[in-house]
Amino acid sequence: MKKAIVLVFGLLLLAATANALPPLGYMALYADAAHSVCRVDPTAYSQFEMWIWIKPGTAGVKCAEFKITYPATFMGMTVTASPLISVAQGDLPGGMSVCFTDCQVDWFWSQHQTIFCMGPVPGYLTLDPHPVAGGPQVASCADGYPIEPVVILNHLALLQPCIVGVNNTSWGAIKNLYN
Repeated sequence: MKKAIVLVFGLLLLAATANALPPLGYMALYADAAHSVCRVDPTAYSQFEMWIWIKPGTAGVKCAEFKITYPATFMGMTVTASPLISVAQGDLPGGMSVCFTDCQVDWFWSQHQTIFCMGPVPGYLTLDPHPVAGGPQVASCADGYPIEPVVILNHLALLQPCIVGVNNTSWGAIKNLYN
């Protein structure tokens, strides 16, 4: 009986500790302003938009750092910055650091970019680590703006299936992506 009580107490303590940890935020690439299309099927010499979306964790997002990698037959063109950005340094292919005027606590986009397709070859536009700062990562809105990693929800699929990935595949984690 003693062992059972100790075991139950230990499990309750472990569950309380696990729930106290803040979930990580997400970053993803989409082809639309509603962050719902993660695949495009461009033809040669056509254009489409790539949107960089961020879903903050429980501590919010004040800044973000990342870079975009482009397949050889796709070229980044005009970049439109979100009006939420207060300061930006770098560029998308070389490494981008952006901060926002206010703490962001819900889905938001940081930039969108026109992409030119020189030849329709399957691949992905990918979110990758900033070459100097690392990541992809965000500065949360907690005291001191601590750096937190983010989970890459998806890359933008080009002429192939979009793969949506999460580190935690519990039903609650998946439902939380759409809240």
